[in-house]
Amino acid sequence: MTTITIPKEQKGALVPILKELKKVNAYLEKLLVIIPEESLKEYKSPSRIKNSYLKTIKDYPPEE
Repeated sequence: MTTITIPKEQKGALVPILKELKKVNAYLEKLLVIIPEESLKEYKSPSRIKNSYLKTIKDYPPEE
């Protein structure tokens, strides 16, 4: 297993980036709190929706 070392100059550049990412993460968490979650029970035919979703995922798998 190889270990990647980062020079001190690059570490200094990564610290502000890490701080900004932490701020963005905090804002995202606050945003996700106010977004309502939906439930399939609220719809007229939840079983059809679920089956359609599963079929679509099988036909068109999400790209990673």
